[in-house]
Amino acid sequence: MGAAAGMGGRDTPAAGQGGSGASSGSPGQACEHDGACAFAGARCHVSASPSECCSTDYICFAGRWTEEASSCGATACPAKLPKAGTACGPCAANCSYDTCTRDGGGQNLEADCNGTEWVIADLSCLTCCKNDSDCPNGFCTQGRCESRDHGPGCFRDDECAEGQICAGMHLCACGSPAGCKGDGWGECVPAAAGCCVLDGECGIDETCIAGICRAHAPAGSCWTNDDCQFGCSLPPQVCACGMSCVAPDEPGMCWVPL
Repeated sequence: MGAAAGMGGRDTPAAGQGGSGASSGSPGQACEHDGACAFAGARCHVSASPSECCSTDYICFAGRWTEEASSCGATACPAKLPKAGTACGPCAANCSYDTCTRDGGGQNLEADCNGTEWVIADLSCLTCCKNDSDCPNGFCTQGRCESRDHGPGCFRDDECAEGQICAGMHLCACGSPAGCKGDGWGECVPAAAGCCVLDGECGIDETCIAGICRAHAPAGSCWTNDDCQFGCSLPPQVCACGMSCVAPDEPGMCWVPL
């Protein structure tokens, strides 16, 4: 049970709802949100039940306990992959165990605690390939297997109509997914329109987006996931090369974790 220095240097315990607390308020007063308190500026710390993994600090303001700060935490991940079905604490984090290698070996496993035991999920590595036969559930593009059911856009020319090419795709390299912020689909554009296909065809401070070389996006915005530390949350609005559009091009916004 924690304690905080009270008025006149005296600590007085108080019961915390759903956990334990210590305060510098009057004896017997409940340390809980909006509960009555006697001494302005007195503080109280409440540890919630272990399953909630949180604690709250209260301060006495205008005769009521007012939340000052709260924090939630998780226990550290085991150094080695835990065995499926073994016990885990209620505050255990989701733990990644990525041993993928550039040659397609290794595993990408995640251990999740369901509150009582570890559950292991195989997230797979980004499989390397030389041709489509190396990818039983997809196709080979830029040395990596990609699912045929990947949503909108394209990753290869043969996904486009006749007379079109796939331009501006951004694909993570095969091997470990740890540094991959997310693949970026390309756009099918006219083959004879002089559109760029990859970033290497653009200037040093440009990137190929939908077949057009564009200057890097301003800070906090993005044309691709690579423009942001945590990826692009709001996708950009772009007019593909060779197309006629009314709306102006607008970069997306970088995802910022709370």
